[in-house]
Amino acid sequence: MRGALLSAAGLPATADHPPLDALCAWVQGEPEQLTAAQATLRTLGWPAGAEYLLRQSVQAGHRWAQFGTHERRILTALGGCGAPFSLSLARQLTGASPFMLRALVDQHVLLPVSTGLYALSAGLQTHAQRAVRRAPARHRELTGATLSYAAALVGDAPPGSVTWFQQLDSSWPELRPLLGGLLGSGRADAHRLARLLVTVTPYRAARGQLHDARDELSRALQLSVGDGRAELHVALAGVLQHLGAHAEAEAHADRARRQARTDRLPEVAVRAGLIRARILHRRSQYVQSRQLFQRLQAQVGGHPPELRVMALDGVARSSVFLGDLEVAAAHAQAARTLAAPLSLPLLLADTLNTSALIASETRDLGQAETLFTQALDLHGQVHHHHGITLNLTGLAWNALLAGEFARCAALSRRVLRRAEDSAQRWEIGNALLNLGHAQLAGDLPGNPQDLFRQAREIARQCDAPSLEAEAIGGEAAYLARHGQRAQAQARLHEALAHPGMSAEARAFFAPLIEDLTAAG
Repeated sequence: MRGALLSAAGLPATADHPPLDALCAWVQGEPEQLTAAQATLRTLGWPAGAEYLLRQSVQAGHRWAQFGTHERRILTALGGCGAPFSLSLARQLTGASPFMLRALVDQHVLLPVSTGLYALSAGLQTHAQRAVRRAPARHRELTGATLSYAAALVGDAPPGSVTWFQQLDSSWPELRPLLGGLLGSGRADAHRLARLLVTVTPYRAARGQLHDARDELSRALQLSVGDGRAELHVALAGVLQHLGAHAEAEAHADRARRQARTDRLPEVAVRAGLIRARILHRRSQYVQSRQLFQRLQAQVGGHPPELRVMALDGVARSSVFLGDLEVAAAHAQAARTLAAPLSLPLLLADTLNTSALIASETRDLGQAETLFTQALDLHGQVHHHHGITLNLTGLAWNALLAGEFARCAALSRRVLRRAEDSAQRWEIGNALLNLGHAQLAGDLPGNPQDLFRQAREIARQCDAPSLEAEAIGGEAAYLARHGQRAQAQARLHEALAHPGMSAEARAFFAPLIEDLTAAG
């Protein structure tokens, strides 16, 4: 502990300083205290940080001693919460009257930390947490009550519905810190907490909170045993897929399927399979992806209808990239028909996006524009970050095919900003490609060759062969435009031989293929 404190202050772990023993006595070996002390020492350094902590401890100790038994019971209960709390939660945990809680706010015992949320001052929090740890049964009771309160904040609207998103938008500022506190406590019921984290994962993904979701789902997996692990693996696989961590995502999807079979959870196994099939698609393994979607299509009987929609849509999407547009169109239409009455706008939007992609491949660009826009509007209703990014990408691609190069470039820059904000590497690479194509074809300002190189590097990082093949094709087009035909032919040959070269990309490069083949 001495070394950890000194290291946080930037001092050698073997150094000795007068306040160190007193500071160690204040920490008392408690992890939360050590973390708080390290944060202060990193900010203020030594000895200012140590002196500040000890001064706060003395002041808090005097103040704690002045409280009566009733006030101490209230503060001890709030100390067991482990996170900023609303006055509503404070009333439930402590039974204190609104008048009493407002008095504690007025006396600066409860400090506002954000709109509607409060916390104990650092020194009082230390005393409260120590008091609650001396009563483990009471601590478990408080943690259980906090978990129930957090679950109630999710609301009872159907997950994925517009109302569900609206409810969570309202409650999320309070719910988010509670989830972190419950995970950090190590005392919450692991199964109940896992189910809560899984339930809110689609919301976090919709709001672009992918890193937070990844970290907390990973932490929950460390705490969880038995029930709930399969669902956690499914949720984590989906988040990792959005982040472009395809190998890791596929590993979690496989673990989820095995765990679900062991636990006899067929629906969870199907959901894990759907995510794995989507990951195979992102890794340009279109044949394997379509085969898995087809197998899952035969397994969805008796499960929620949205699973059949997802399987049909997956077959359609993989078929597009295999050049099998008739199969794609039939499955896409079936998916849209099934999704329409389900009151799940995001699911319907996904099927519209696939239909739009098919329309762009058949060069019915007006219909593609309409469908991409409809999907974008549905995602916009719930402010779905990834869905909006996906359909802006579709509109950019459509503009490129229509020869609207300036519009494609503008849309691609929007996509790039959004994807960078949420660290979605696949989407970043795709946006760079569209921007490079637009700059090259439209003689727009910029350096398309550099964009293609950046996209190629990102494609390698997240194992996205289709992006890499398209980037190599873009480099070939750049070389051809600048009269380096021999090098362009070599690059084009590399692109066409690449395992990620899809029917979609081959159709896009058809004029280049014809030009360089005729020149050869």
